[in-house]
Amino acid sequence: MIEKFLRYWLVNGFEGDEYYRRLCLFSSGSKSSNTAVNYIIQKRYQDVELLVVTSQLKGNIFHRLSRLYQLSKKTSWKFLAYKFYESFGGSSSVKLAREHRIPVIYCNDVNDRKVTSKIKSLGIDLCINCFVPHIFKSNTIQSAKLGVLNIHGSLLPKYRGLAQYFWYL
Repeated sequence: MIEKFLRYWLVNGFEGDEYYRRLCLFSSGSKSSNTAVNYIIQKRYQDVELLVVTSQLKGNIFHRLSRLYQLSKKTSWKFLAYKFYESFGGSSSVKLAREHRIPVIYCNDVNDRKVTSKIKSLGIDLCINCFVPHIFKSNTIQSAKLGVLNIHGSLLPKYRGLAQYFWYL
């Protein structure tokens, strides 16, 4: 239901919604995230004020390698191979955003102060999270006037967690 509502709003808009048109998109740079972000940019590029691209593994290089090792214990080699393959695909969302002159911020954590301050300074109305595997804290949610809308790629709570699309295929 929410998907139909969001799709209708993105394509057609609603009367009086010109007051809520400043969008910030969060992307992890993954293929599924790029698909969602590209759809929104293509339909409403004039309303997108900012694209935030996060790394899928937060922290410095040692923390990232440690996290990858932890994931290798919990999951199969197929999943890790897929993530490795996915990381070399390049972000088509970034290319599309730059074509439409949408600013892009790279960060390791969605709750970073530079991200929240940029959202506030641009007067963003709504943030849309497209498959970013981070937990949004209240300061990030409150930085946009209407908060954050989360797009999840599967039914919750059955397929919650990392790469839910990988497990139900």
